[in-house]
Amino acid sequence: MAMKADSAAPCPRTTAEWRPGEAWDCQPGLRSTEKEALKRLSDYFAGGGKSNWPLIVRAGLARLILPLRETLDWMNAAKAPANSAVHDILVEMHRLGKSYWYWTQEEWLDVMCTSEGAFRT
Repeated sequence: MAMKADSAAPCPRTTAEWRPGEAWDCQPGLRSTEKEALKRLSDYFAGGGKSNWPLIVRAGLARLILPLRETLDWMNAAKAPANSAVHDILVEMHRLGKSYWYWTQEEWLDVMCTSEGAFRT
């Protein structure tokens, strides 16, 4: 198995400082279409769905998924952990009824945990 070079490891420290994308819509509230898409996604997961989310869900959550994907790409996150992070954040948004832009630090820590070991349990 090939190892990532230091410059390609998650959170490279040699690259430019991270900044939010110019195309991001950082409004904290959830739109009605986003609430519906989160409900559909929750139902999809409850029914055993894992990948290939319905198009209506992807379209409905595009505003919220774009910043997550771009940030994870900037971090050079591997595909599986990045997908898991997006999944967990979307599930938590549905549970809390609000977008991650409006989360408190405690809510972020509940989702992402304080360490990788805690996240995996």
